[in-house]
Amino acid sequence: MFDVRLIQDAIAAELLGFLGYSLSYTGSLYILSVILSSLGIVSGPALQAALVNHASSERSGEALSASEMLYAAARLFTPTAMKSIYGATVGEFPQAIFPRVIVVVAGALFISWLLTPNRLIKLTRSTFMIADTGGREIVLECGL
Repeated sequence: MFDVRLIQDAIAAELLGFLGYSLSYTGSLYILSVILSSLGIVSGPALQAALVNHASSERSGEALSASEMLYAAARLFTPTAMKSIYGATVGEFPQAIFPRVIVVVAGALFISWLLTPNRLIKLTRSTFMIADTGGREIVLECGL
């Protein structure tokens, strides 16, 4: 449970940092926001450690490769989306990018509250079921 709490705290620190970016008009508040946002850097390694910890030894490679594939897609599409938003709003409200990032990070924080160890998540075409497994492995099945 420590790893889930660490992820939640890191995401909350990032959220407060981006909120400070959007509201700061002085240098000292901006520096405080940078410090808060830098505390959120822990979330990436903590999330990977949680994936490895909760996946079986046979499937940990699959979990890490899926995570890296999603991370690579985010690195590809996020800069284009953020530059487009900034280009469209720079004349009226230069900090407009930060409220959009705040919404995304708040969504990640909300999803992190749904994380609980020892649960089976089973997805099929017609049902979505979460049940307590009593073990350490988290299984995600998706039937299409």
